[in-house]
Amino acid sequence: MAVHNGERYVADAITSCLGADELVIVDDASTDRTPALIAEAVRRYGEFVRSLVCVVNVGLTVALRTGMLHCRSPYIARQDADDLSLPGRFRAQADYLDANPFCSLVASRVRIIDETGETTRRGCQVRWLPKLQMRLGRNPIVHGSACFRRRDYDAVGGYRETFQMSQDLYLWQRLAKVGSIHILPQELYALRTHPDRISEKSRPQQRAWAQVARWANRHGKT
Repeated sequence: MAVHNGERYVADAITSCLGADELVIVDDASTDRTPALIAEAVRRYGEFVRSLVCVVNVGLTVALRTGMLHCRSPYIARQDADDLSLPGRFRAQADYLDANPFCSLVASRVRIIDETGETTRRGCQVRWLPKLQMRLGRNPIVHGSACFRRRDYDAVGGYRETFQMSQDLYLWQRLAKVGSIHILPQELYALRTHPDRISEKSRPQQRAWAQVARWANRHGKT
């Protein structure tokens, strides 16, 4: 998890991750109460939470790369600081990767929640043929719902620092070249919509970066 000024939701996001083996959280130079909330989580949950701090705001991609350096598990699950992992998420994804050794990435369907946590839509994300969906210009995987193999992440070079946005799509495209991608039918992740969400504030920029990711993938850029 990477977070910048996420005081409104980060405590709930941390609590939702308690089913994992550990949580590595990168505070990307927050100036609100986020550092205090992370410190409280460290006191409450002990070694389960490992906190890293960026002294200057480096942006999501660099913060994610930094966090990945400190993850010790062979399976890495993403989590956004304003979303929730639903009960059973981590076990279900780990079980799928255990049973499917050639799968590089497993995600899930999601439910959409509002600022208060109320469900507004269910069963989002079309499950079928995720590789084909990416070829057709869609990103079928909610970033925070993804769980991938560390070895494959390393093999393809991880998140690319040059991508300020759509860093997830470019990573999925490269992971799809070394293994299969699957979206579980269960709702295992809750995506929160609110005005400050990056995808809400920066739609034109995200579309532009997604086009760059698709171009780079078509031309074999790594």
